[in-house]
Amino acid sequence: MYEFEVPASIKQNLSAYYRAYFWFREDDAQSIVHQGRKTIMVLFYICFVVSIGVGGQITADKDQRIFVSLMSVLASVHNYRIWLVLWKKKSILKCVDKIGIYYTKDPKKFDQLNNLLKLFMKFGDFFTIVINVGIVSVSFIYPILSRLSGKRGLFFSNAFVFDYSASDVSYLAVNVFVNMAMFQTAVVCSTIVPIVWYLLLSLVFRYRILRHQLKNLGKTFAMEDNSLSGNTQQKLFMKELLMAMHDYDKINRLVDEFASTFSVMFFLQTMTSAICLCGSIYNLAFSSHNNYPQDIGSCVILSFILFDIFMIMYLGNEIMLGSNDLSYYLFQSNWLDLTPSNKKCILILKERLKRPQELLVGKLYPLNLDTFTSKRHA
Repeated sequence: MYEFEVPASIKQNLSAYYRAYFWFREDDAQSIVHQGRKTIMVLFYICFVVSIGVGGQITADKDQRIFVSLMSVLASVHNYRIWLVLWKKKSILKCVDKIGIYYTKDPKKFDQLNNLLKLFMKFGDFFTIVINVGIVSVSFIYPILSRLSGKRGLFFSNAFVFDYSASDVSYLAVNVFVNMAMFQTAVVCSTIVPIVWYLLLSLVFRYRILRHQLKNLGKTFAMEDNSLSGNTQQKLFMKELLMAMHDYDKINRLVDEFASTFSVMFFLQTMTSAICLCGSIYNLAFSSHNNYPQDIGSCVILSFILFDIFMIMYLGNEIMLGSNDLSYYLFQSNWLDLTPSNKKCILILKERLKRPQELLVGKLYPLNLDTFTSKRHA
């Protein structure tokens, strides 16, 4: 057996929640103090979202109003991500433990999938670096450059009870508020997104291993020992088939468990992606300002939305295709040498495998490339 383990970068992402005091150990996780702290963190980010939204409405600059509105929509979706990380710790850890650890008997298949996993994790690490660099630029670099130029400006308009451009003290207070919110954004966004991508990829790999397993039914022991009788080979074939169907049921249960944990997040991402894409393109194409940082921000929002929504749609599409091809790979096995009664079992299983496994967004839209195309056209 060759085991696929949880990558080190995913473990580091999970441990970051403990270091940032998003998660606590089991012995004190249910204490009133920690429950109150998590509630305060969610309420604080809600205040940040509201301040952005109100700030976008009261600003006189049309381009800034559109840009800040996009930021408020993204922040609203991210606020749910924060709530998910804070309150669904056990569900997330259970998904990582159950979905992220799996096995295969074929060394070639293990090497092939392991190389793809390593390549994917490098992309995930690159995504994490880009997110953190962008957030640090917004939180620290832009205010410093603005202050050096003699202004007290922020990357995006916010609504506060006082005028932060009146004094350095008020400007510092606003920056502390924004930086605390950006810290939550950096911790959660740069960790939960790669974790979700990794879980989806693991489900894709599980279906690929199962396809390979169905394809080689009856072939392994036939090559290893040609002296086996026909009855013995059929018994071994049916034993391997039962193991494969057990794995099939297990994968389907894991897909359902994954969907129950992250389906609301996918729904929010899908519903807001069209708004953010259209707003970013409009701001870039029809803007009447020379605010290059804002244009860069619109490009970053556009790129983030495209990558984020495309990855979950693409991997969801791969899950659908992987489960849809199982019956095809089943008929590539040595099923023709079976008895008529066992062949009937194969035909019954074929009908069962015809139904593909799909992840649904809000029980309305399937998580596949067709949905991504419709959102892109919208």
